[in-house]
Amino acid sequence: MAGLALTETKDERDDDNILLGPTQAQHTGVDEIETEKLKKMFKSKVKKHEEMRLSDDVFLQRIRPLNILDGFPVTLEREFRDQLVPRKFMSNVYGGSSQMTFPHPRSEKIAEHGYDDFMCLPLDYQPFAPQVPGKPGLFLSTAKGDDIEEPKRVFTRDPSRALRQYMGQYEVKATDSLSREEWLAQPDKVRNTWGREITRQGWGVYVCARIQARKELRRGAQLTQAKLDDVIESERYTRTTPEDVIAAYDSGVERLDVWTMKCIAYEADFQVDLCRKFAAWVPPPKRERKQKALPKRKNGVKQETQAEKASKSEMEKEVDLSAPLQQRSSRGKKRKRAATPESEADEDFEDEEDNEAWATPIYRQETSGVIEILDSDEEEVAVYRFRGTKSRPSRK
Repeated sequence: MAGLALTETKDERDDDNILLGPTQAQHTGVDEIETEKLKKMFKSKVKKHEEMRLSDDVFLQRIRPLNILDGFPVTLEREFRDQLVPRKFMSNVYGGSSQMTFPHPRSEKIAEHGYDDFMCLPLDYQPFAPQVPGKPGLFLSTAKGDDIEEPKRVFTRDPSRALRQYMGQYEVKATDSLSREEWLAQPDKVRNTWGREITRQGWGVYVCARIQARKELRRGAQLTQAKLDDVIESERYTRTTPEDVIAAYDSGVERLDVWTMKCIAYEADFQVDLCRKFAAWVPPPKRERKQKALPKRKNGVKQETQAEKASKSEMEKEVDLSAPLQQRSSRGKKRKRAATPESEADEDFEDEEDNEAWATPIYRQETSGVIEILDSDEEEVAVYRFRGTKSRPSRK
């Protein structure tokens, strides 16, 4: 199913209809017009992850030459354009992993809807991901790569909720890596945060492995893939500290790699269809948990069952996932690491149901044809009310 790309020349998006993301008041070498544009592009009320955001100069030095700061014009009605959906909906309806940056649906799902070009970005570790439909962005990675050949159907995740918004069709092209000078120009807080997160997150394994492998090499020896594989297999990369990572980037031995993201189309019919599918979607039922047998009591004191004793023993051996890699024990449960450096944050893998339970909608079909999505939790979420428009009347 091919989407119809809009070709309007005016962007009528209101300033308050922006997916919220981190912002940073650093505008060295940025004029006033660019400053205002950046404020609208990276408007934020949530500053939880702003310590990961690089300076605006990093963004502009790569976007200015493309002359795309104004972005692609998007004029789709706001009730469609601003709809956010949970990742469980995306995985259930369109297929593919709900946790990967580049999910690939099964062949039967692709045959059903025709899409195999999804790219899902978390603002937590992709602070320059597009946050307004049609606007440009940057994709960051700890691993080198070439241009992504085919345009991607980009979704950006809200930083405070497990919801995603369609941004458009994007060309993703390799550009200059972050230079040593650009890295050193970042505030200490930003550099320290990157150093810490690289040692804690699955997408940082390869950086930690390279740093540890270089420590072990004899003077003048070259780093080989075999050596790198050995360090990863033996988990010696866990010896790498945040200070090691910062030093590697400070010296220029390691660099953050960058891709530009240019919106070349916005498929209005895809977004409208997504809204209608979401309005009709019924989340799959949660897996029922078996009720535990009531424990026996001896002299009025609750006695632990064998299963509870075994569970308690395993919990005591579990790895502390909040600790840096080098502080984790190799005993107990091993953490499942991301397959690629650009995968989403590991903590989002743990309990998808708990993370999105509050966003599960309740659907009600009115006799007037109005479909309302009512949130089952008290926290405010984006509400979609499909009443139809002049160009797209409601389906009765």
